Amino acid sequence: MNSGTLSHLLWTAMSGIWLRRKAKSTSLPSIRLQQRVRRRGVIPYSAAPIAEVSMLEYGDGGTLRVRRWHSSPGVDLQFRASAWDWVRGASELSPTHQLQFCRVLADGATAATATQGIDGNLGLGVPGWRTPWSLAGKKDRATFFDVLNYGPGSVPKPMCATLRLLPPNEYELSRANPRVQSFLYYGIGAPCGFLGIFEKIVIPEYTPRLYIFPDVERQHTFRWWTMQLLSITLLEPMVNCPNYASTDPLKWFPKRITLGDMSETGSPLGIRTLFDSGATCSVLPRAVRQAIWTEWFSNDAQSYPWNEPFLRHNRDFSTHDVLFEFQDSAGRVETLRCSAQEFLSSPWVPLDGSPGTLACFAEPAHDDDEGPYILGANFFWTSIVRLDATHRGDRPVPGQAAPYMQFAPQRILSDGYKLAGPWELEIHADLPPNMQAVLRDQPELQA
Repeated sequence: MNSGTLSHLLWTAMSGIWLRRKAKSTSLPSIRLQQRVRRRGVIPYSAAPIAEVSMLEYGDGGTLRVRRWHSSPGVDLQFRASAWDWVRGASELSPTHQLQFCRVLADGATAATATQGIDGNLGLGVPGWRTPWSLAGKKDRATFFDVLNYGPGSVPKPMCATLRLLPPNEYELSRANPRVQSFLYYGIGAPCGFLGIFEKIVIPEYTPRLYIFPDVERQHTFRWWTMQLLSITLLEPMVNCPNYASTDPLKWFPKRITLGDMSETGSPLGIRTLFDSGATCSVLPRAVRQAIWTEWFSNDAQSYPWNEPFLRHNRDFSTHDVLFEFQDSAGRVETLRCSAQEFLSSPWVPLDGSPGTLACFAEPAHDDDEGPYILGANFFWTSIVRLDATHRGDRPVPGQAAPYMQFAPQRILSDGYKLAGPWELEIHADLPPNMQAVLRDQPELQA
């Protein structure tokens, strides 16, 4: 498996977690039905021993009961992944490489988990993370990075991944170039961009490296991809065709929402935030969600939808921007600027038939309004996220050899004006990033 060929993965199929369903009662099942059930059975008939049973708890209050088997060729789950063929310019099932998953069965789920709109069980946790397993060793594949490292085949620098999710817009997708894809890319380099003048590929601009935070209880252990979110700001244009590289107060009206308590100097301390592409909604403190409802969506505070998983509005944010102010574990503060439309809207409409769209924001599941706080799928619709876990050892020193993240908006600007949006950012034609970098004399494509 070459670097960066793995793309367009299916969340449920790739998770290695399978739900057991009861078959319909029948007194005389046919031989063919019995054979079909055997082929689809998730529990091996070899009576392989179960390694351990555990409870997997999610930040939204959901819980799974999961069982893990010992890893062995006769028990592991084999999966042929859909990979990008650079020559044909299409997604194909790899004929030679299979991904090898440790067999895990979820045989019980709470309603909060069973009714989720998106299955987030792919397992892009930081390498070395073993929760919920207490007996799993280094070679027990608990995260997707483990699958790449210990499975058959090889991926150069598999500890680096770039995740790009397109907004779920079937109309735009039907009009887009076939190379416009959601993907999970392994290895260094920028797999997508926009072909500009003089045959130069223009790629989205990434933030500097931002080092993630260690676990709260174990200061040298990394579990989740986390940042401190200090503020979010809606930029409302006051002129036609504004400069999207500027925050000129004569052209943009900022509506800033700070998060967390304030320091003695008056700056926000922020909230610890997880990045979860499998979360249907971003989970933010109740006060922040209420501020979005009133200040950004221009709704009356009295009509705030208590205990509802979405917010609704009737506004068009296609000309607006949103600023995310992050602080990493080393104290570095960076601002990511993206289009607001994808973050604040969705293709879904209210079930009661009322006009408008649903925005994917939820409150914490706990009554005390505590986290975990999450930037979910709607954040990934705005941004391309790079995860680099090439740290040394299972417990690297925070701020030095720690895993880091980089963010890039799903758009390209030229002199402050929009050159390309998410539906114009294409996987490179014909060749992967390393070859494109040499051919076009653009080393930034492989940086």
